[in-house]
Amino acid sequence: MENDIYKIQHKYEQFYRFNPKLYDAAYYIREEGLFTFLVNSYLGKFFLSGAIKKIHIDTYKNNIELNEWLNYLEKFNYFGIKLWPGQNRFEIFSLLKILKKRNLKTILEIGTAGGGTMFLFSRIASPNATLISIDNDYGWRKTFIKSFATKRQNIILVEMNSHQKPTRNRIKHTLMGKKIDFLFIDGDHSYNGVKDDFNMYSRFVKQGGIIAFHDILLEDTVGKFYQEIKDNFKHIEIIDNKVKNSREVKKGIGVLYL
Repeated sequence: MENDIYKIQHKYEQFYRFNPKLYDAAYYIREEGLFTFLVNSYLGKFFLSGAIKKIHIDTYKNNIELNEWLNYLEKFNYFGIKLWPGQNRFEIFSLLKILKKRNLKTILEIGTAGGGTMFLFSRIASPNATLISIDNDYGWRKTFIKSFATKRQNIILVEMNSHQKPTRNRIKHTLMGKKIDFLFIDGDHSYNGVKDDFNMYSRFVKQGGIIAFHDILLEDTVGKFYQEIKDNFKHIEIIDNKVKNSREVKKGIGVLYL
């Protein structure tokens, strides 16, 4: 059953590079149902202020444990607006544990989708961190995602194609000479797409920083590129080998230490 689900997912990933909006629509309908797709695509703006207020009320406390954050995201549902990222719980939890031990002041995420991982990264980053996202289309979620920043944090959304030179220049200008502590690559899942993202943005990561790839179990695309470069770095793979249901299908996160 798990292999069948993963094969279906793999077929979606194969045409992601040329059909990102179609891929996103298929993903939401398949994973969350038609109603959630409609809310996230078109209707969410009508519930936006209420969703932001709910998050601020629910998460005002400090020192919340990682498991509590994950529980919160799993249950969050405000008139169809959901926050759970497209992640395996064990895998993202393990990555967050690694990151939480570091004083992350600058984070770059390529591929933010609904914003679930950006929310989690904001909770384990430094109180005055800058979190930058590159994504093709945030839609009405732009204001929603920016609201995840805690009091002294800054979330910057770059609505551009990550593979284009002007986008790289925009990131360079945004960083103003600073280096990235953590780069999370979870955008275009084609082989050339993930290769381009790595080659274009890894140069901004500091010595001693971390680069993580999501979906390394896609052997012909993300996984293929990751396997080609991983031995050049100290690295670990985070893979859930105790999957219990289809929602928790293992996807794999590859972590490189620079």
